[in-house]
Amino acid sequence: MKISFAPLAGFLQALREHPLGQKIILLFGGILLLWGISFVYLLPLCREEAERESYLHQRTFLLAHALKEYKNLEGTSGRSKKAPLSQEPLEALNAVLESLNFQSRVSQLTASGERISFTLENLGGEELLTLLQELRAKGLGVESAELHTSDSGKKKNTQYTLLLSVQGRDTL
Repeated sequence: MKISFAPLAGFLQALREHPLGQKIILLFGGILLLWGISFVYLLPLCREEAERESYLHQRTFLLAHALKEYKNLEGTSGRSKKAPLSQEPLEALNAVLESLNFQSRVSQLTASGERISFTLENLGGEELLTLLQELRAKGLGVESAELHTSDSGKKKNTQYTLLLSVQGRDTL
């Protein structure tokens, strides 16, 4: 089957001869040009969004892996190694943060009764796992955890927000 462009050429010739034909052709050409420029502009933005999504998947996988490893360590050590809380929860948290040298990474700390909420910045997976083990040894457990990542230029920031309580409740 042959494709013939003769009807299209005839239509364009008729359009040129029309009094507004040249304006219509210029308008159509301008629209095509704007569409091409916007496509070229938006393509890198789509790639950047895909990279962000990939980074988010990697971070989620890292957090899931750290939690899985933590639960595996808990299973091998048994529940009998839980230390009873011998000091106030805030003092116990402070002792853990001092021993791991994480005090400079704490950006927010709120305490009420036997619950403590705090935010740590720029913490790696191994460091998070060590922190969780130390907290459990001091008699504190994690009730909930949040992970926030942000991208500021070339540096990627990670924030973990943990809600701690005295062990014996529903904690991780």
